[in-house]
Amino acid sequence: MPGATLGVEGVREFVVLTNIYSAEYGTRSGGVINAVTKSGTNEFHGSVFEFLRNDNLDARNFFDQKKLEFKRNQFGFTAGGPIRKDKVFFFGAYEELRDRLGVTSIQNTLSAAGRQGNQGNLGGRIIPIDPAVKPYVNLYPLPNGRDFGDGRGELIRSFTQPSDERYYLVKVDYTLSPSDMLFVRQVVDDSSIVTQRPFPGFDNPGKTDRHFTTIEERKVISPVLLNEARFSFNRNVVGSVSRQTATIDPSLSFAPGRPLGGIDVTGLSSYGYFFQSDRLMTQNLFELIDNISYTRGRHSLRVGAEFRRYQFNTFAAFAWNGRFRFNNVENFLRNMPAGLDIMLPESDPIRGYRFRGFAAFVQDDVRLTPRLTLNLGLRYELTTEPSEVHGKIATLVNPLTDQAMTVRRTLYDNPCRTCFAPRVGFAWDVFGDGKTALRWGGGIFYNLMMPESIALNLAASPILPFFIQSLGPDVSRGYLYKYNLNIQRSLAQDFVLTVGYSGSKTVHISREQMTNISRFQILPDGRKFFPAGAPRLNPALGAVSYERMDVPSM
Repeated sequence: MPGATLGVEGVREFVVLTNIYSAEYGTRSGGVINAVTKSGTNEFHGSVFEFLRNDNLDARNFFDQKKLEFKRNQFGFTAGGPIRKDKVFFFGAYEELRDRLGVTSIQNTLSAAGRQGNQGNLGGRIIPIDPAVKPYVNLYPLPNGRDFGDGRGELIRSFTQPSDERYYLVKVDYTLSPSDMLFVRQVVDDSSIVTQRPFPGFDNPGKTDRHFTTIEERKVISPVLLNEARFSFNRNVVGSVSRQTATIDPSLSFAPGRPLGGIDVTGLSSYGYFFQSDRLMTQNLFELIDNISYTRGRHSLRVGAEFRRYQFNTFAAFAWNGRFRFNNVENFLRNMPAGLDIMLPESDPIRGYRFRGFAAFVQDDVRLTPRLTLNLGLRYELTTEPSEVHGKIATLVNPLTDQAMTVRRTLYDNPCRTCFAPRVGFAWDVFGDGKTALRWGGGIFYNLMMPESIALNLAASPILPFFIQSLGPDVSRGYLYKYNLNIQRSLAQDFVLTVGYSGSKTVHISREQMTNISRFQILPDGRKFFPAGAPRLNPALGAVSYERMDVPSM
């Protein structure tokens, strides 16, 4: 997968924490991945590799009419050594992936009869085609596969989907003294992929650029005291566009000066522009961390704090070119759309969100007896209310009564200021022979507001008929109780049996609620009936998707 596959040759250690991890880690309730990169030494070392895979020994995919071309090249090198013996070392890695994947696409299109309004086995009706729709009907390619007999058929085509990725790693280690070490690391991972829309003439180029800069100093203050200070700057850029490669009459466009938009007809594959594709999201994350480790007697104590500064800039021109929606083929031919999604000319799709994060923790692993170790930890974390650099935040307070979006200074006013997350666990050598271990752990894990939550749950601009995505007032408070118990027994050399149980209980589950639905009637049997054309509960707004965390625990 482009953007997520390279860099293995530069990794020295790799650890995945999946369940009850210490108070040092938080922000999200999922797993934690720690990777340690390689360093140079007093001797020069390196490697060169090439991996080739192609279709020569592949079987034909069941859905392909013929075996498609496929070629994947993954190659790179590493090198490390001294810059100044015993003092300064370097390590570098470069990897590249070039993937050309053959893909078969099977889509539903209009048949020759369907383009004349003949739905065949649906009663043999001839539907009169509205003259305004005729040019758009003719845009659909004729099928080359099965004919469904109802005016539709299959279009089967094959194409090559190109994707590329380049990964760079440069690391310099500097031994300031026998007890003081510093490293600087720069990682760049750029990738691109071009996916195809259902019909020829349209595609979606996408890119992902990641840049990571890290400076870390590790200082041994005394035989029992170690300090680790780290500064990092991470930049992630993700973007995609919808591109028209076919020659289409500009007069058919839905928005002046823009390419043809999208046409979504239930029963047919989507034609043209993908309305959610024109977007660019850039996240700059500045992070400062300091951790202190203290070991004395039975105690292994670790305390630390971290500060994060988020800059999240978005360009989200959804439905920039417009999209017409039709409930069926007949309504399409008769020019009876169910709705039009289009960004208004005065819309501003650019936003610059800013917010900060803070966390502090203390973790003490206490060896109570030679056979029993107790793990105690407490973490506190907070993200501030997101603001917009030019005051362009608008949201809904109550989607059922608001007459319009409310412009606010911040996205919400109640960050989690009491997000304390205790962690507790133990490890017990049951029989004292080092062969049977019983482990238990439990704790609270928060899911705090992150930039991706803003990107996925806020509409950057009004879209006719004013479909709104908004965040509720309590989005920053979701958390989980997580716990596990396992027993491990060494049966023989290199053979260990583990039996365990893990569980979780979620509090304030995130949900997407479609709040401004049409007014309905209750039928005698208790079912809800939505009459055609019924007004919405709040006539001032269109459909509203409201992200909330108000669901009780489960």
